[in-house]
Amino acid sequence: NIGEILYISESLKKVAPDIKIILGGHEVSYDSADILKNNPSVDFIIRGEGEKPMKKLLSASVMCADLLNIEKSVKELERAGIDLLHLDIMDGSFVPNITLGFDMINAIKGMTDIPLDVHMMVNNPAQFIDMMNLGKDDYLCIHYEGDIHAQRTLAKIKDKGIKAGLALNPQTPVNCYEHLVDYLDMALVMTVSPGFAGQKIF
Repeated sequence: NIGEILYISESLKKVAPDIKIILGGHEVSYDSADILKNNPSVDFIIRGEGEKPMKKLLSASVMCADLLNIEKSVKELERAGIDLLHLDIMDGSFVPNITLGFDMINAIKGMTDIPLDVHMMVNNPAQFIDMMNLGKDDYLCIHYEGDIHAQRTLAKIKDKGIKAGLALNPQTPVNCYEHLVDYLDMALVMTVSPGFAGQKIF
């Protein structure tokens, strides 16, 4: 979504003026709106001054997998060379839906070497961290909107040796990342309101 890319880039410009936008291998200024508009399918990455371009990782969601044959699905994803398994946890409170529980997360962790990318769409996520057997290659992403002590929770995740992520709903300003970047290994900017698969992108 080009409009979203422009919005994100302008917001990032305010909080991290040294980052660069790379389109198709070429650096583009923040004001190159016409370049973005004329390239609706551009491949872009954002990197800081002096940093190498970010490695692209493919994270496959198992939200809609056949739960009675989950190991078969996971093994198929292994053979396909997937980099991460994206696992959505919903509590019926932060979002109206309820999905994978912690026993399922731990079972999947035990059946594959693919790192897990756990997206917690829950209120007060800190209370659940110790219920998952995650390791140094796994990501645990909480929602800014679901935790009034996000910094404390992110610090707890990192103290356990897990990679920490922070998700923002589409309506939440991107500058919420400003004071938390030192605690983050991943930033997840939602393009739909969380809670259901198959939604139209904003």
